[in-house]
Amino acid sequence: MNAPLSISTTRVSASNPQKISLVAGAMIGMAGGFASLYFSTLTVFLKPIAAMFGWGRGQLSAVALCSMIGAALAAPVVGKLIDRYGAQRVIGTSVVLFAAGLVCLSALPASLLALSVLSFFLGAFATATTPPGYLSAFPLHFDRRLGTALGCAMIGIGIGAAASPLLAQALISAHGWREAYLWLAGLALGLGLLANLLCFVTGPRQTRAASGGPVGRGYEGQDLRSALRTRQFWLIALSLALVSAAGLGAMIHLFSFLTDRGIAPAVAAVAVASVGIAAAIGRFVTGILMDLLAARIVAAGVFVLAAIGLITLALSTGATSIMTYAIAAACFGLAIGAEGDIIPFLARRYFGRKAFASLFGCFFSAYMLGAFVGPIAYGLAFDHLGGYTVALVAASIACLVATCMMLGIGPYRYVPVHQ
Repeated sequence: MNAPLSISTTRVSASNPQKISLVAGAMIGMAGGFASLYFSTLTVFLKPIAAMFGWGRGQLSAVALCSMIGAALAAPVVGKLIDRYGAQRVIGTSVVLFAAGLVCLSALPASLLALSVLSFFLGAFATATTPPGYLSAFPLHFDRRLGTALGCAMIGIGIGAAASPLLAQALISAHGWREAYLWLAGLALGLGLLANLLCFVTGPRQTRAASGGPVGRGYEGQDLRSALRTRQFWLIALSLALVSAAGLGAMIHLFSFLTDRGIAPAVAAVAVASVGIAAAIGRFVTGILMDLLAARIVAAGVFVLAAIGLITLALSTGATSIMTYAIAAACFGLAIGAEGDIIPFLARRYFGRKAFASLFGCFFSAYMLGAFVGPIAYGLAFDHLGGYTVALVAASIACLVATCMMLGIGPYRYVPVHQ
């Protein structure tokens, strides 16, 4: 392993108010982005849409998977575009296309194919409104406190994921689902423009300068091609895919798993909520810890907790208390949301800033592919084996394998020497 490289020659000079503006802008942008306003509200929209067109809920559930495929395929492209043209242009375009996509949803015809195609393109065109877009500028301005900055910014997704379904339900009740999508389109556009202002106008000067041209020019690090030839890249990508499949798959099926155990739906919802709460808190705490400890150790600890939570569910019985279920769910919930802090932190420390956005996009794609495969694998296990026990045991083992991979990436390649 080569000695870690200093980055003192790329010292940033942004003031604290400018950095705060960047973090606040990313929080707001992700709160009004694809993950919050579309993906998190799908569960609210599916029932009225199914009722209007006579579609089955199982059919509509596949729509979410279409958006995941779109995001997974688009993420590396988005990263490459950000590295080439800058974050401002790419994110601004993505915000407009996302809002336009929500407007198109309000005029949805009675065609499941049309909804699936639209969902796919929403996932693809709105990818820059998710962490690979808004967090791409952070390594330009944060080094020793990068983890804390990422953790703070990710609070935006947590708030958006919690508030958006409530807002969507209120809009549907008052105006119907078609007009509700129009309101969400306006909100996406408004929050996106505010985020653009905070990130690229009142934010750090270097962000504004970089937003018009190749971000990687003049910065240390590996280009995408050389990074793809490293052992660290593939260990990180595979570990993220495994943990995503295990954790997100369990989250999607958790409510069904608990009600199959005889737990009342209202009570089961408490355990499901604990996943989201743990994910939000976990992103913030994990970010801080990565500034204090080696990121591979922090990530490995998160993955081990996820494995413990999953095996606890696998070994549970009808006599298991709801508190145990909630704690177990919270444990694997900690691994959900790694795309917002663990991924960019590892990309920065192991590959530098030269092709940061491109690498972030590739890792995000691996994470989303895991999110696509996981729910399907859990569902197939249930259909063929009559339960989730085998899937949960396999998921727990997958998290332990991911832990070993993460520990195997070795020490940092690029070590910060300034704030």
